[in-house]
Amino acid sequence: MNIKNPTKSKLNEGNKGREVDGLIEALATFDLPEGLILTFNQQDILKIYGKTIKAVLLGDGLKDYYYKVFSNSCFLSLPR
Repeated sequence: MNIKNPTKSKLNEGNKGREVDGLIEALATFDLPEGLILTFNQQDILKIYGKTIKAVLLGDGLKDYYYKVFSNSCFLSLPR
């Protein structure tokens, strides 16, 4: 990932196969129905081998994860 220039870190035909193949393997290993690929500026939904892969914006992905993990916590309550 190129943090200095995020436009060089796009999910493209050169790296898409590698990213998707790795995620499909992980989903199969852990018997999970869906997975995420976090991106700086791309969104997409792929259905492959009965699995759903969502390419989501980094900020959206982290926000959704944060609320799933902490929204029912007794020590932290955040407004949406």
